[in-house]
Amino acid sequence: MTWSLVGYPLLAIVNHIFDQPNSAISLIFRGLCAVAATILIIRAKAVRFDSPLLLLTIFGVTYATQLVLTLHIRGESSALDPIDYWMWMFGACLVPSIATYLWFSQRHEVLVSKVLAIAAIAATCLLLMFASTLEYLPNGIAVNTGRYSIPSLNPIAVGHIAASTILIGIGIFLRGSTLKVREIVVLAVGIVAGVFLLVFANSRGPLLALGCALLFLGFARFDRRGTIALGVVTLCSVAYLLSTQPAALTDGLLRRIDLMLSGVDASTNSRILAVQGAWDQFLGSPLIGDGVDVRLTRFYPHNVIVEALMTTGLLGGVPFIMLLFVAFKSAFKLLRLREGSIWLSLLFVQSVVAAQLSSSIYQSTTMWVAIAAVLAVSAGTQARKREQMKMPIAHRFRRDA
Repeated sequence: MTWSLVGYPLLAIVNHIFDQPNSAISLIFRGLCAVAATILIIRAKAVRFDSPLLLLTIFGVTYATQLVLTLHIRGESSALDPIDYWMWMFGACLVPSIATYLWFSQRHEVLVSKVLAIAAIAATCLLLMFASTLEYLPNGIAVNTGRYSIPSLNPIAVGHIAASTILIGIGIFLRGSTLKVREIVVLAVGIVAGVFLLVFANSRGPLLALGCALLFLGFARFDRRGTIALGVVTLCSVAYLLSTQPAALTDGLLRRIDLMLSGVDASTNSRILAVQGAWDQFLGSPLIGDGVDVRLTRFYPHNVIVEALMTTGLLGGVPFIMLLFVAFKSAFKLLRLREGSIWLSLLFVQSVVAAQLSSSIYQSTTMWVAIAAVLAVSAGTQARKREQMKMPIAHRFRRDA
């Protein structure tokens, strides 16, 4: 889970610092993650083949069918080698998500949140120290982009790890358990570092994903004192950034948002074109989908819902949308009822929103694992409630006592 949710940015910045080949080392880690997930699935004692697992299976089968039709039968040209689609979709996304769904539970939440926090804070602080706004062209000329990045992490990825660090820290703070002073200091440093890195990354998608996650938190826990305090702290943080980093905000994020709203932003226009192309391919074959890339742009459409419909049609797209709906419903309930699941629900919302803006369905490892983790905790909670309802009333009272 650590690797799928926050591990890649940490590995990327460490490799950058020590000037190591990131792609080769990352591939090894991804392979180890896939092997570990496969072993967990094989070792699962009781597979609860319920609706979430059924929806995951249906989508996996329909996506695999499209890969065979497009890449191996029709032999269409694609953005990646055929083996890469198989490795990404199944080795990096579906297999780890199924393993997470079968094994993750409430008893793992505290440990996983601590490990995630350490990894995310380390990645964020190292990126603040070693990332820069310089991008080197193939001819060796350095160009100042005004956006923090490293060769193996673009500004969007940098912004998302910053947002994840902020949300993990907030989720642990709101957990309700007693935190030690050193833990509070580390989390506070991580959140502050995440805010600055988010501004320096100068990327709209991570900012929007963070905002959606915080709004989701506010709606779910609007009557809690912690949420009110979070709102006050957020407003104070924004005011502080406006006073200390006006250039980074006005010339960076705010300027790029203004370009998007005015309709002259090339990045936004290209993504709109990609979505339109993907939608047209879906309409051309609405039942089973058509292709694994947008033929108009020879790339993915940067929206996983549209991409799911394009690649798998209604047969796979509808189960995927149902899976998202059930996961959002579960995340909302977990935010309302379980303080220990706040960090997980927030990461889920962030990853799903991010996948609607700048990711592909076969590379959204964070989204797939976060969906599976939310559904696993929700399923475990419901199973315990059913078991308690079956107990005799006297035994139930004794157990509660």
